[in-house]
Amino acid sequence: MNTETRKIGLACFIGGFLGCIVALICTPAFWWLGLIAGFAGGYVSYEFRSVLQAIPKAFLQVQKEFSLDFVRACFQGTKKWFAKPHPIVYFGLCSGLLWTIIEVLFDVSPPKRLDGQLPQIDDFVALYLITFLGSGFCSGLIGVTVVLIGARDEIGFVPDDFFGGYREALNHATVGVGRVLKFVFWTASVKIVLWTIPKWVFLVIFVLGAWCWELFKIIHSDKRLLCGVDSAIGVATGYILALGQSASLVESLFFSTYAGLIGAVLGILNWELVSKRWLKVPVKVRAD
Repeated sequence: MNTETRKIGLACFIGGFLGCIVALICTPAFWWLGLIAGFAGGYVSYEFRSVLQAIPKAFLQVQKEFSLDFVRACFQGTKKWFAKPHPIVYFGLCSGLLWTIIEVLFDVSPPKRLDGQLPQIDDFVALYLITFLGSGFCSGLIGVTVVLIGARDEIGFVPDDFFGGYREALNHATVGVGRVLKFVFWTASVKIVLWTIPKWVFLVIFVLGAWCWELFKIIHSDKRLLCGVDSAIGVATGYILALGQSASLVESLFFSTYAGLIGAVLGILNWELVSKRWLKVPVKVRAD
């Protein structure tokens, strides 16, 4: 067996093995993600070193073809925001994270669904998200009130005057609460949710998409396509053998190894019989 055949067989095995694991983890609703993972694993595993070498080349090509002024502007604005102190925001975020961690450590589960079924993963995500946001918001309100009360020397708070003292504290606390509500319903809801987050999502998708396209143009070859397709076939075979059911760790490793071997055998046969002898694909390795 020559070097090229070994490379193709190994890439198909890796793709089939990893893809079958993903399919068994995501079964039954999203088992098809294993096909995508298997194809990607086989495609990238072939001459993986050349893929690593192509990563910086693709990024440099993106820099040449696209103006990155928008990216730099986004980073500059973010850098300026983080350069300023935001004690109440950070206090609320840390408090929300702390309560969420406590909830996870004590294995707090969401209630059963209305149809009587046990909670699913999306129920846990919703519970932890509500805990994070709710506890963070309440902690921010408390933080604003404590800060305003603690600043009585600067704002003229007189603790000996019972009525006036508490009235001023209530007034300043009300102002603080108003600021938090303004942050939540204006800064967070409008500026962050409707502008900052979509801007960064667009930025990430744009840059990653352009980078993936340039990387694809650099590394693509018929041999990679062969490895991806045969890996996906191996994934489907291993998943069918597992009858689409959740399996134990040992069973998952067995089915995944089987899927990898099927992918490797198909890849080698496809390369030796179809590509080399029928389609006359050149054996020489594609130069980077």
